[in-house]
Amino acid sequence: MKNIAVILLGSAGINIGECYRENYSRKVPLLLFESHKTLYQAERGAIIVGQVPTETSAADVLLKAHGIGDAAAITEDYYDNVPDYIEGPHGKILFFTTAEEQFGNNSPEKTLARAEFYEQEIIEAMSAYDHVILVACMGGSVSIGVAPFIARLAKRHRISMEAIVTMPAMFEGKKRRHQAEKGLAGLQKFSKVNVLAAEHKEESIIDYFKLKDLTVARAIEQVIINYNNI
Repeated sequence: MKNIAVILLGSAGINIGECYRENYSRKVPLLLFESHKTLYQAERGAIIVGQVPTETSAADVLLKAHGIGDAAAITEDYYDNVPDYIEGPHGKILFFTTAEEQFGNNSPEKTLARAEFYEQEIIEAMSAYDHVILVACMGGSVSIGVAPFIARLAKRHRISMEAIVTMPAMFEGKKRRHQAEKGLAGLQKFSKVNVLAAEHKEESIIDYFKLKDLTVARAIEQVIINYNNI
């Protein structure tokens, strides 16, 4: 198999990563770029990239591995000292914010500014692969602000990339849709983009988002199959 990695952005990306791991045995590396640095997200990310614990939780493994201290010190699920990087045999997760920046203070512009601080780390993560699939669920601040930035870096450094994108459903509101369209336009300047259709047709919103995650996971797998057959 060719050397391919998938970049997943934000909390939606972690959901997709879990869905992909549940439905496909292929251990393609997943690079998770997340702005919400919480122990909960760190625990989920650690499992996705292959840090699977045995008798203790992923959080405990993470804390001990980095010498951070007792998990009991965590307040309201935010942990200021969760490391920027978590790396496992099947990928890595990069947190590019701090706990105090997350309390109702997030925006595409602020998220982008924070991601730019980690430009070299992002380039190095992508450069390790022959081809990168960037997945962006447009609507949230991470995908809107960071996806075009990552694509621009890939183009500048001649990293082979294509993008899989979803747009917000109508029930998510006009403002979110407008922001998503702006993010999509920015991404299309630097990368080939496949926009998936996933409108709200399920009985519940939860079912809709589960279907959306599965639709993206299937699209990722198909891109990998197609690329390996070239």
